[in-house]
Order: sequence, then C-alpha cells, then structure tokens
Amino acid sequence: MRPALHALPLVILLGCSSTSTDASNDGGGGGGGGGGDGDGSPTAPFVPSGTGATPSSGNGSPPPAPAPPPEAKITEVVHVVIDGRGLCTGTLISKTMVVTAAHCLDPKNARSWDVIAPLSDGKTKSHASRVIMYDGDYEDVAKPDFGVIILAEPIALAAYAELTDVSGMVKDDKTVVAAIMVRKYIAVDAPFTLLEGLETSSAEKYGYEHGIVTKIFSEGGDSGAGLFLTANGKKTHKLIGVARQPEPDRGVDHFTRIDADVINWVHSLGSNGNGT
Repeated sequence: MRPALHALPLVILLGCSSTSTDASNDGGGGGGGGGGDGDGSPTAPFVPSGTGATPSSGNGSPPPAPAPPPEAKITEVVHVVIDGRGLCTGTLISKTMVVTAAHCLDPKNARSWDVIAPLSDGKTKSHASRVIMYDGDYEDVAKPDFGVIILAEPIALAAYAELTDVSGMVKDDKTVVAAIMVRKYIAVDAPFTLLEGLETSSAEKYGYEHGIVTKIFSEGGDSGAGLFLTANGKKTHKLIGVARQPEPDRGVDHFTRIDADVINWVHSLGSNGNGT
C-alpha cells in the first residue's frame, strides 16, 4: 500500500522515473517518501525532512553562527535552494555533480536550483544546468529516493564525497556508525552542525528495500542530506546514504542507501549527466 501524502507549503512531490530536465539559474523545498509498518507494508504518513520559505537573518531568524572548525565540518555538504524559496541539502561528489533526494528535483514543481557550498573556503555558489532523478517513483518506499544535480559552474574542493556501499555491513541487523551535517533552523544562511555517533541499520524491515535508518535528528530542511561513514571513531568522506524523511512514530530518520545499483547509475551518467 502506498503511503498517504499530506499537502504542505512548498513541498515538492514527484512521481517521475528516469527523469531529467534542463534548469535555468534561479533557485523551494522538498519532501520525502512514506513510511512503513512492522510487517513491511508502508502505512506511515508522508512527513518531509523539512521545507518552507527561506527566512533571512534580518527577518526574525537567529543570526548566522561562526563557521565550524575543520574537524567539525564536512566541506562537501551544500545547500540546495529551489526556486529561491525552499531548501534541501546535497553533497558534492565531484566538482560538477551534487547528489540529493529525488523529491527535491521534481521539474513539475520547480524550475531552478541554486547550490551553495557554505563550508568551502570560498563559500562557492553555482546553479543547476540539469537535474536527473533515479529510475523509480520515490513515493514507493521500495525504490530509491535519489537524484543528481549537474552544475553549470564547477565548485572546487580539496576532497569530494565517495559513494560507498555498506549493504553487507548492515544486513542481518548489523549496524554501522555514521555522521551527518544538519541545519540548526530552516534558512539559507543557517549554519550546519555536525552530528556524530549515529547508529545506522537496514530499513528493509519497514519495506524500504534501498533504505537505512538512524535515530530521528532532523529539525527541518535536511531532505537530501548525506550520511557519512565513521571509521575508527573518525568521520570519513564515504557517503553511505541520502536523507529521505523522518518517521516520528518510530523515532527514526529514513535514508536511501548508497548501493551497487545507485553507484552504477551515477557512473553511467558521466561527468555532465549525458553518459560522457
């Protein structure tokens, strides 16, 4: 059974498969896929990881915080600003490609995507020349909620995220530990903060065949945020999941797991999204 969808301001809902679109420079929010019950049939209502109008720091939102020290940030984490009004989060995996949730990229509901890298030295900004969603309907929790943004201008970093498959590490109720950068509030100038020590397990028992879960953490605007593997007590650049949506009733946040299917699909796109 498909989860119920609740209409929310600036929530982007999509039902597209293998969809790509060209995008102009302009830059509004997204929601995630539905939940499930203990026997694997999805029943929980759709609740996005966070969307909404983007307040400015002079308009009632808290003032920007100082930049975090190097050990407390993951520089490849970016803001995805959609039609200038709403927010998702993304992760740079190369100088011209950002991965995020597919529900943040629906061309039926948005026309433009700006990408801001606030943790890079230059706080570089670019915009999408194209967005591409993974084959499958994100409303079906058995399928990935995953897509990419191809940037018109490259964003140079010292290191980019590495797509990493931990499917074998989380099977049979095994867990890994991960870290994530999340917003403190919903605004384009909101600081990211590092959350570490997130125990991560498979979400297949909830019907998410390409899913992993952590304890609930999102305060809003974290759809598409990257989950990074922790090794030997230290965060790495190994990207293992992309935030889908929280499920408050279970106290968990759902992620699309980076697996062989997702990695092969990204590699098939090439650097510019057309296979070259």
